[in-house]
Amino acid sequence: LGNGKQTRFSNDRWIGETRFCDEFSRLYGILLNKNDSVEEMYGDGSKWRGGWRRPPFAWEEEKLVELANRLASVVLTVAHLDEWRWLAERSGKYSVASAYKILAKSNLVQVDTFYDTIWAKGIPPKVQVLVWQLEADRLPTRDNLLLRGVTLEGQNGCVFCEEGLESSKHLFLLCPKAYAVLVRLYAWWGVSGVLINELRSFCHQYMGLVSGSKGIKRVWSFVWFAGI
Repeated sequence: LGNGKQTRFSNDRWIGETRFCDEFSRLYGILLNKNDSVEEMYGDGSKWRGGWRRPPFAWEEEKLVELANRLASVVLTVAHLDEWRWLAERSGKYSVASAYKILAKSNLVQVDTFYDTIWAKGIPPKVQVLVWQLEADRLPTRDNLLLRGVTLEGQNGCVFCEEGLESSKHLFLLCPKAYAVLVRLYAWWGVSGVLINELRSFCHQYMGLVSGSKGIKRVWSFVWFAGI
């Protein structure tokens, strides 16, 4: 909360976890200026102002006292604008990772360890975004550009092997040169696996190839990201 001009007193959540229109619904019912901002209700700071359709009943007066106690510590900062704060992060700034965790906990999406692997600490953000775009097939590969009506000079084949249409799946999983990199990684760690042409399944297989401590598995996951 800054100067209170952009925050509605009754209909926005700005103190606690609920809006005043929900927590003090009977007072809200008799309030005249329901859409006034916090600044408009605050006045000069000496007294909160609000007009009523009728005088509050005795039991409503008790709610009014409770509301007044909640507002006693409010101080507006005239020099600052109101701003949104993302409660899932200590910084107050929105992040895709924390939003995903909220959705996962609410059972709105199926929890998949693939995304836990992507957003693990220690992975450079640019690499995380690359893998996320790769899984969602959102990279500007030639096949995706053609779908969007963008034509490029020259052939549409893979820039590495010149075989097949350049796609995310081909570049990172099916291209012989990309596969050679994966084979070298496997040989380096003394493990073996089969070629899977779907990133999520490939990630699950890869992460299960090495056993040991959390530290070893963490290093192994870093190797996977480096390979990608």
